[in-house]
Amino acid sequence: MAPADEIVFGTGGLRSPGVFEEAWRAGYRVFDTAVYYANDGELAAALDACGAGEQARLVHKVQPHRVSEQFERLIRPRLGGRRLDTLLLHHPALFVLRARPDALMKPWGELERLVGRGLVRRIGLSNAGPAFFEHLLAHASVEPAVSQLEAHPGRYDAAAVGSWRQRGIEVQAYSPLGSGRVPVLQTPEVQQIARQTGRSPAQVCLRWSMQKGMVPIVRATRPEHMRDNREALTFSLDEAQVHEIDRVAATGRAWDDPIKQGGLAATITPARIVVPNRARFAIRSALHYAAVALFLRRAPGPLD
Repeated sequence: MAPADEIVFGTGGLRSPGVFEEAWRAGYRVFDTAVYYANDGELAAALDACGAGEQARLVHKVQPHRVSEQFERLIRPRLGGRRLDTLLLHHPALFVLRARPDALMKPWGELERLVGRGLVRRIGLSNAGPAFFEHLLAHASVEPAVSQLEAHPGRYDAAAVGSWRQRGIEVQAYSPLGSGRVPVLQTPEVQQIARQTGRSPAQVCLRWSMQKGMVPIVRATRPEHMRDNREALTFSLDEAQVHEIDRVAATGRAWDDPIKQGGLAATITPARIVVPNRARFAIRSALHYAAVALFLRRAPGPLD
């Protein structure tokens, strides 16, 4: 499996155009955002100020509810006509509130129409397990091109990543450095290899992700951290070092969210989409639907 050769700048929780401009100057050319982040206007303005033009590629995410409205009223006006490289369904397992498989195909069909109109180059899923991809590969007119999920040495599904890669699906890994809940940077394996290579633990984890064939998504606010992360593109781990990091114990998820967990563990039969812990999942799903409705209610009217 060939290593990835890109690092995506994640914008979740960030609103400062100055930070986005620093990321551009540090060498990032792919930026990840979402309707929930509500920062795509600031991101587009920062990229325009840098003269990024067609060199900048945007990965955006919508909820699987009123997809076309989200795109026309919450995304297009803020991007100033900029074409999206990638558009993902952010939490596709929200379909369980209407638990038939056709509930998946309706919002997916809306994404397909955006591809047909030339407004989006690629479409895919964020926080979805293999069942969703297998269903779409069997039934969709436009196949999913990207899978975005949490992946780091403490949380890595080798079988799913390998299957997606074999099907030509790009795997984007968020939280590639773990988190306070999953402190992979402090594990003995990562620390030892950082000393061996003269690299930072963060660089080691990012390089491991890339050599697993994934595209890591990193977030930073300080220019020195932005540059440090991109240094992971400049070296390689040997096979023994990769295997050593593979031995990091499964320490859990950075995000303890029933929506994300349900999407990854869902199964799809001809009649139903089934997720674990359905009652808790349904409550959280209702909150997501309400949030989308609120975003749209506050948005301007549709484009002319």
